[in-house]
Amino acid sequence: MNSHPSKPNPPLSVTEAPAEALLPLRDTVDQILALALGKKRLTEAERASLSVYCLSAATQCMAHVEAIDALDLTGFEFVKWQEVSSALKQIAFHALELCEEEGAEGWNLLTHVKYLRLHFKTVRALAGIPEKPEAEPEDLLLEEGKEALLLPETGETSGETALVPSARVEEKQRQLLKDELRRLREELAALAQEKDDLLGIERRRLSAVYMLRLGPLMEELMEAKMRLRMLQRKIQLLQAMKNRQEPPDEERAESMLHEEYQAYQAQQQEYSRRMDEAREDEKQQQEREEQESRKGDLKKLYRKIVKVMHPDVCPNQTEEGKALFRRAMEAYEKGDAETLEQICEQIDGKSASAGADAPDRELKALLQEKLRLLSQIRKLQEELAELRSGFPYNMKEILEDPEKLAQKQAELRAEIEAVHAEIAAAARILEKMYDE
Repeated sequence: MNSHPSKPNPPLSVTEAPAEALLPLRDTVDQILALALGKKRLTEAERASLSVYCLSAATQCMAHVEAIDALDLTGFEFVKWQEVSSALKQIAFHALELCEEEGAEGWNLLTHVKYLRLHFKTVRALAGIPEKPEAEPEDLLLEEGKEALLLPETGETSGETALVPSARVEEKQRQLLKDELRRLREELAALAQEKDDLLGIERRRLSAVYMLRLGPLMEELMEAKMRLRMLQRKIQLLQAMKNRQEPPDEERAESMLHEEYQAYQAQQQEYSRRMDEAREDEKQQQEREEQESRKGDLKKLYRKIVKVMHPDVCPNQTEEGKALFRRAMEAYEKGDAETLEQICEQIDGKSASAGADAPDRELKALLQEKLRLLSQIRKLQEELAELRSGFPYNMKEILEDPEKLAQKQAELRAEIEAVHAEIAAAARILEKMYDE
């Protein structure tokens, strides 16, 4: 019981021996279970030791989760390590709860320890972590200057020694976490800005390029297909009249097709409206680029605002803050550098991480913030992946490559020619029906 909690290990790699990488976490979890499994109450010394072990376990779990998220996996390996990541997050949650006084008492203590053990069994099974050897030295020495823990005598009648982190070590852990939180906020802000770009500027830009480069051909193809459809429907109607031994009535057939033709006209008008919007968006994009070249980097100004006010980065904004951020979004989309500069001056000195950087911020709160940031980063990454898979982002590679764009235009022209050939054939059939 006198051994120290395990330190976070280097980033996990599926290709490099993941079972060995998770051994320190196994040892820490074993220490937690040895202290608290099956108990409803702990001594003060046991609670102090449990808190240290649980903080260590939570820190290790989040380091592993971050490493797993960075892996490029497919198929079964992807599913397996996502399950491991989910179980590690649960372990971190229950470990942090056990650091609280309420979490380490009575049924709460029993429940959190039970689920921590259950989720670690999942990790052990999926990652192939071996059981801990029976005989291990009770005391392990740490290198000077690393995350050492002081082991002062507590005076408990049980004769056990409690693990109490020194103020120096705790401050070092806090500083490392603060540095990590700043890095994660930078990453989250970049993702949030990318999402805003995709939903705003980039979507309009790509839509405009699509409509101007491919739109006229698409409109011509749509019109040709509609002409073919009308001819085919007219042939069907006239054939039905013929089957009923009625004379071909072109006027009646035209009347029956009028409703379908109106629907086509509405569709064509909508397409024309989108073409006009595309021309306007292209003009605005050119003005935006000119203004950006004169006023400096709009993205840098907007990124500064995102770090402090974006709802994905800072979810607890006031209504006034939300309104100010909406104003910043509008200015960014319009290329209004002056307004962005004014907003930057308003928020100058504010920081989204002010609470996390407070010197008396508890390690548990820092770890919870890290968990929140990692979860939000993963959520945004998934949203971005879904956005990029849809229109117009799935056309970006074609639209920005002259050769691929030319190939796509050639394909559309070939399709138009094929439809015109079908139109000519349908017209001949229709003419023959009238002659009969």
